[in-house]
Amino acid sequence: MKYILIRHGETDWNKEGKIQGQKDIPLNEVGEQQTKEVAQILKETFHITTIYTSPLQRARKTAEIIQDYLKAKLLTKSDLKEINLGIWEGKSWKEIKNKNSDTYSKWSVDRCYTRPEQGESYNELLKRTLSCLENIDVGTDQNVLVVTHSANIMVLKSILHKTDFAKMSQYKEKNAAYTIITSEDVATMKNNY
Repeated sequence: MKYILIRHGETDWNKEGKIQGQKDIPLNEVGEQQTKEVAQILKETFHITTIYTSPLQRARKTAEIIQDYLKAKLLTKSDLKEINLGIWEGKSWKEIKNKNSDTYSKWSVDRCYTRPEQGESYNELLKRTLSCLENIDVGTDQNVLVVTHSANIMVLKSILHKTDFAKMSQYKEKNAAYTIITSEDVATMKNNY
């Protein structure tokens, strides 16, 4: 079985370089157009009957637009939310480096277990995202669409490819881009974890 993981379309905060985390930021017009374009590609390429989505509105709207094209069932899973980056949310990475230098320094060396204040670690994000994928009831579906966020996809691919979290940005997807993993990949990630 294939999990087609798609990052939500663009938001104004993506464009401005602000950290979104779990702040509930909507898609912008570009994000809606990106989503329509990828929805057409998905419709022509895959047979998808079920879409799972993060409840954050940027992912939810992405899923709803795609649902219109695919006529698929849409289910919300809170464990697909973006990483909670606590007090860093709404700021740029440059601001975080300058204002939270001690915490940022620790985090940049050990992203796996270091949490920003009031946030979660990438390890915690990985646990909930991987658990969510494992518990998706796929029934007879061969392809399942999962609408989520950049960090969720990066941690999954880092574990799959045995890449240190400090180098996870190499797996960052563009807005409204998708990547495919298989049920075998999910089993491998669980073993690598």
